[in-house]
Amino acid sequence: MTTPEGPDRSAPPAAPYRLALVGGGPRATYVLERLSATIGRLGPGRGLEVRVFERTGEFGAGQAHSPAQVRTSYLNRIGSQVSFAADETVAGAGPLRPAEQRPTLHEWCRRRFAETGDPDFDLGPEDWPRRYVHGLALRDMFDAYAADLRRHAGAELHLHRAEVVDIEPHGAELRVVTADGDRYPADEVLLLTGHSYHDARRGPAAGSATRHVPHPYPMDVELDADRCGPQAVVGCAGMGLTAIDTILHLTEGRGGTFAEAGDGTLVYRPSGAEPAGIVAFSGSGLFTFARPDNHKPSDGSGDHPGTFLTHEAIRRLRAGVGRPYPERGAGRQAQLDFEEDVLPLVVLEMAHLHYVTLFGPGAALLLTQRALPDYLAFLAGALEHGGGPWTR
Repeated sequence: MTTPEGPDRSAPPAAPYRLALVGGGPRATYVLERLSATIGRLGPGRGLEVRVFERTGEFGAGQAHSPAQVRTSYLNRIGSQVSFAADETVAGAGPLRPAEQRPTLHEWCRRRFAETGDPDFDLGPEDWPRRYVHGLALRDMFDAYAADLRRHAGAELHLHRAEVVDIEPHGAELRVVTADGDRYPADEVLLLTGHSYHDARRGPAAGSATRHVPHPYPMDVELDADRCGPQAVVGCAGMGLTAIDTILHLTEGRGGTFAEAGDGTLVYRPSGAEPAGIVAFSGSGLFTFARPDNHKPSDGSGDHPGTFLTHEAIRRLRAGVGRPYPERGAGRQAQLDFEEDVLPLVVLEMAHLHYVTLFGPGAALLLTQRALPDYLAFLAGALEHGGGPWTR
């Protein structure tokens, strides 16, 4: 017997909500952070069952950020720009962890350097960490969030080193199918597979003596001395970050070094273990542009605020040229075409900043005044969209 003021304790507990994460890398780390931080919202008698499937077993990091990867690969972001948990900048995130429980990668590295003295962790806020260091931090934070989640009486967390090959509908639920034939019921599945393989069919023609490596990671396995030794010429189809990783692994990773010459230039000194040649090629013939040496404050206080590309400009564009949303419904805002309506403002903002930097701050007002009439006409729809005098 129960009173109207209290719950019916004799009622059987509700079945747990079953959530499956396919992929256990960085995105899974972020998901566990939010789940463990908000698990207190789980009502009495309710349960949550989480299953994480990661075929490599590298929970937290995944293969692309594996702590076991070669040391010559670097992250393409500086340490102060990488975090592992929601903070005050994430609108609607819900409860936030105490600041000490959500370090940036730079802060994590400083803590680890204080503990170990390892120079790979001795980084400033604007430095680029080695990618394996990011993997170590991801694994550490994943483990911390997993422990947090498991401490809640209504939550269960299961980690599966298994490859998911299918997701089957099964009545009102889903079934996650692994390569070994096991099936796990789920109410919801998040696909967090991250980096994908290139199409292996893009290799050399049949009968060619050229050996094709469709995916070079992990590099110490896929680009070993048998495949890419001193007798080989290695071709890199593409000149992006993967090509840079490959070239570093096959040069510095084979013992080669750079030394400063008398004129201040760098001279490469081979070890003899490098391939006979490395040929990189792409449609543009250019390497991916490196990130600049950024001297702006890490807290964002030095960010360019925008003169023409602003929230108010987008609101005026919606009012002047916005198209009705295809599906009728209350609260649907007018839609803009990025190339026709927004890109011209991006180009104008870039041009304005370029010339203010070139001619000095004193030119800002003159340049703004010169562009203002056409800018206002563009926002109101009185000037042809898809271009404008500033984009020609």
